[in-house]
This record gives sequence, C-alpha cells and structure tokens, in this order.
Amino acid sequence: MRYGIDKLVTGVSAVLIVGFIVWGLVDTASLTTVSTAALTWTMTNMGWAFNMLAVGLLVYLLYLAISRYGRIPLGMDDDEPEYSTASWAAMLFAAAIGIGIIFFGPFEPMTYFLSPRPGSADPGTHEAMKLASAQAALHWGLNAWAIYALVGLGVAYTSYRRGRVPLMSSVFAPFFRDGRTDTIAGRIIDALAILATLFGTAAALGIGALQIGRGVEIVAGLGETGNRMALLIIAVLTAGFIASAVSGVSRGIRILSNINMVLAIGLALFFFVLGPTAFLLNFIPSVAVTYVILAFTILGGTAIREQMTNHTVAPDGTIASLPAPEEIFFVVLDTLPGAGVMAAVVVVMLAIFFITTADSASVVTSQMSQRGNPSPRWYITVFWGLCMAGIAVVMLLIGGQSALTGLQNMVTVTALPFTLIMFAMVFAIHKDLRRDPMILRHQYARWALDNSVRHGVDEHGDDFMLCVERASGEHRKWATAADFDSTAPEYTDWYQRTDEDGNPLEYDYESHTYTGEMTQVDPLREPDRD
Repeated sequence: MRYGIDKLVTGVSAVLIVGFIVWGLVDTASLTTVSTAALTWTMTNMGWAFNMLAVGLLVYLLYLAISRYGRIPLGMDDDEPEYSTASWAAMLFAAAIGIGIIFFGPFEPMTYFLSPRPGSADPGTHEAMKLASAQAALHWGLNAWAIYALVGLGVAYTSYRRGRVPLMSSVFAPFFRDGRTDTIAGRIIDALAILATLFGTAAALGIGALQIGRGVEIVAGLGETGNRMALLIIAVLTAGFIASAVSGVSRGIRILSNINMVLAIGLALFFFVLGPTAFLLNFIPSVAVTYVILAFTILGGTAIREQMTNHTVAPDGTIASLPAPEEIFFVVLDTLPGAGVMAAVVVVMLAIFFITTADSASVVTSQMSQRGNPSPRWYITVFWGLCMAGIAVVMLLIGGQSALTGLQNMVTVTALPFTLIMFAMVFAIHKDLRRDPMILRHQYARWALDNSVRHGVDEHGDDFMLCVERASGEHRKWATAADFDSTAPEYTDWYQRTDEDGNPLEYDYESHTYTGEMTQVDPLREPDRD
C-alpha cells in the first residue's frame, strides 16, 4: 500500500473540527443554542436508532460467537496474538471506559435510585436500589461493549484477515465495485469515523478533567475553582498523551494500561473490603440476576448503602441535593478509611486513563487520515491530539455551570451519523464472513462427505469405502460441489496480490515467487502485512 496523507479526508475533517472549536471560543452562547436544539431533534426523531443499535448488536454478536463464524481468526489461520490476554484487556479497559466507570460508577446508580423510571419503583427503596444498579450496568455493560466490539471486529477482520488497509471504509469493501473504497463515499465514511472518534473521546477527556480537577482541589485543600481547574488539567495532560502517542502503542498505551489495571483492581478491592462488604455480597447477586457488570455494582452499591444508612450523599433524600457528578465519587470515598491517600491514587489513575484514552484516539485518527498507515506521521498525530483537547474545552464551555450537560449533548449529536453507518456495517461484515476461506472449506467438506456417502449407499449399500478420484461424465453429479465454482471472482479476487498502486502481480508456481516485485516473496512464509 502506498501510504500518504489523504488530503480530502484530512482537510474536510480538520476544517469542520477547527471551525467548531473557533465557533465555541468566539460565540459560546450561539453554539450552546444550536447544540441544544440539535440534541432535542436527535432524541425526538432518532432515539429509536440508538436503542435498536444497543439491543440489536448484542444479539448479532452473540449469534456470531456461537455460530460457525465464531471460529474465524482475526488474522491468518496460524497467527498468534500480538499481546497477552491480560495486556489486551487492560488496553481495552483503559482506552475505552476507564474514566467513565470512576466518574459515573457512584453517580449514575444514585441518580436512578433517587429518581427511578416512572412506574418502576418508589425512590429510595430496596426495589429502586436493585433497578438503579441494573439500569446503570445496562448503559455500561454488554450492550455498550457490543457497540465497541462491532467496530473493532469490522476493522480487525478487514485488516488482518482480508489484508485491506485499516480504515473504516475498508469494512464496506463488499459494497464497492472491485472492492475499491478510495471513492467519495468511502472517504465520507472515513471522515465521519474521525469526527465520531474525536468528539466521543473529547467527551471522555472533559469528564476526566472535571473529576481530576475536583480531586486535585480536595487533595490539595483548595476551594472550588469551577471549570478553570478542568481546563488547566486538559492543558497539562494533553502534553502527556501527545508524548505517549508519538512513542508508539507498545511502549505507550500498553505500559500505562497495565499500570492502571493493577490500580483499578486495587481500587475495587479497597471499596469492597473497607466498604460495606456484607451488603455488597448480598447486593451483587441480586443485581446480577437483573443485569451483569461488577464495577458499577461495587461503586454504585457502596454509594447507595451510604445513602440508605447515613444520608450523606444526598442529604435531603432527593436528586436535587446530589453533589456535582464529578464530586460524588470523592464524597463516597470520604466515608471509608484512608480516603485521603486513596483520593490521590484515584487522581493518578484518572490522569493515566486520560492519557491512554486520548493516546489511542489520536493515533487511530492519525492512521485514518493517512490511508491506514500503521506508523502515522507524528505531526498529524499531534494535530489531532490538539484538536481533541480543543473540542473538550469547547464542550466544557458550552455546559457552563453544568459542564456535564454540554459534554453529553455534543457526543450524542455527533454520534448520530456514525450510528447509521454502523447499521450498514453489520451487513458488510456478514457478507465478508460468508465468503471467508474457513467457512468455504467447511462448507466444501460437508458437500464432499454428503455426496460421497450418498453415492456409496446408492452403488454399494452399506459395503463401501471413501476414496478420492476425478468426477467426470455420468459421475459428475456426485462431484464435491457440482454447482460451486471455487475459482469464481467473488471468492478468489481478494487473494490477488498487488503492488503499491493496485496493479496485479502474477505468481510463478515453479519458483514460488511473485513476478514484478522488487523483493520476491515465498507464499509459504508469512507475508509482510505492510
């Protein structure tokens, strides 16, 4: 592949994002008005799309997992994983929802506990307690991970199994003529993927900055500084994640993610052991019956127990008296022994989550704007990192005193276009999977065995044995797959090796080399994916 900056994708995305940042800095009031109106329209007219996506994707991915497609590797048949399972899980956790779990862990269950869905339970009751944790887990559990998983599956399969460049548009190659996605439609998909990634990650950074800022105020004994501290935190940590991003995935994200995974497990054990242990042991099974996820149950259960026992989280027992979302975690933490030390540890954890989240997003967007280059140019990575920080700043300004509202509004609105793309992604992935060589081999084997057994019984009854010979003439009807052409273009074209410009290379079966390449390749060896 001839990598390089995609000027159209990069230029359009950059203009839109920089324009958004300038608009927010110059005229915050008008941007706030527009974003609020856009959110109202989105939730009124397109709320069904988000719900269908969250429910439908989980069902579809579970089907893939238990079906014959679940055996397809995300690589060549004999590939080994690049990272250990523990490192991979740590990177997923740190780059995806680490900030959200600490921020929303106590806040979201408390919100539903004090203000349940109409008709579901009375506020502050035991029934509201179980439903609150289950509802919070629904938003952060399997349904949420299904959305991550579909995109991850699509890009991983199209890149490491099919050999295409790691772009979002490559997932849709089955829908394009000759599989070429370097079209206007393909570039629109890549541009929307960049926008969705940057805005979504910027929201996480804004949330993280709010909570880190509040943690610094508590640990350092400062008074409330409003959004000023959060803006300062964004500026400081942006330098950190840019340094991590240009150092590379293996040295940056993996090391930081592993560190934070250890700290996160320690934090969960801290709440579990020093918090209401007996209550949590009874509480976890009851929530699991309704909906599984453990982190929200521990953090949210501790907050709810404290509220039911001492009324320290929401003093008057209503949602109106809840502390600011970024403060609730520290209010709950303050009820446990060693809160001062643990608050400092949490600030460090949040800072690492901030860096790893922004690190991965800036590298990915940099790759997408450079035609899938696995080693993107550092200055493009830095540019997208700065854009991400700028978006987070503008989101905080839009929210004003209620910064969380601004963050949530913008991420919901900007997610809509890519949400619609994800529906089409399901059909594109499935079309590719049906033509996967492993699936074809298994289908071919079933045909071969079925036809051989039928032929044997017809000719010899029970006394026959299987053998392999050419099926011709009258025996053609018993061929392995008489109506299947294994050389058809739809099954074989994607095996065609090409040069950097997409020109096909011929294969010499005698020398086991491809003609026209500067470096001859033995097909029996693992090819260079670059």
